[in-house]
Amino acid sequence: MEHCVLCGCELETAPFRTERDALLYTALLQVMGHQPKNNLSCEQCYNEYVEVIDLSVE
Repeated sequence: MEHCVLCGCELETAPFRTERDALLYTALLQVMGHQPKNNLSCEQCYNEYVEVIDLSVE
């Protein structure tokens, strides 16, 4: 089980049987325009982080 790097809560991740399956899934998401997050954080922590970053840029 993966955990959020900011608050420690458990994250639901999609397990893949092979690395090839994971790469194909990633390629499909990229073709559809999805940008995966660069870290393992829960949605709540990620949104809070983005808000803080946006405030510091202004």
